[in-house]
Amino acid sequence: MTLGTPGDTPPEQVHSKSIIVIHPGSLNLRIGRASDLNPLTILHAIARRRLPGGQHYMDTFLPERIELNQPQEFEEARLAVSHTLQSCLQSDGRRRYATPPQQIAAFNRRSQPEMLGNNGGEWIKPEGDVVIGNDILRLDPNELFNIHFPYKRGDFNIHGGPGGSMTAVLADLETIWTYVLEYNFQINQKI
Repeated sequence: MTLGTPGDTPPEQVHSKSIIVIHPGSLNLRIGRASDLNPLTILHAIARRRLPGGQHYMDTFLPERIELNQPQEFEEARLAVSHTLQSCLQSDGRRRYATPPQQIAAFNRRSQPEMLGNNGGEWIKPEGDVVIGNDILRLDPNELFNIHFPYKRGDFNIHGGPGGSMTAVLADLETIWTYVLEYNFQINQKI
């Protein structure tokens, strides 16, 4: 194995402040400099204004919920989870014991619900045709926007609806990442 010849120049040192790490997740985008202790984390989504008369499309924020109508199915699922938890050891190596359902029910009876106010914040009024990141959560539902998550379950979110082509998904990724780099890291796109 040769390490180099005497005439070779040593490789340039790259400073960690000049390296950007992008971790695109299905729900969140984590992005930051390699020297950052904690990366910036934002919702990895984009909302695009719908054209007049355009088709409505909205990716779901949460996975679809499966309704269990029979109490028997629910009880079987609860018992399966309970048995799985009991078979696992705690981090210190001790056995894990399940809390009896009667004890849980007694605790729930003593608990008082916490009432939240109706004020969940103000809706934003977007100035442009695109809203990116956490601001999507503050979009008025009556606004005509299609909401897209470019990744779903670790893969490109390609579907038959508006914005579901490979080109549209890649354009969404470029728009989101460029926006974050320009507005949060002051790194302008070179043309």
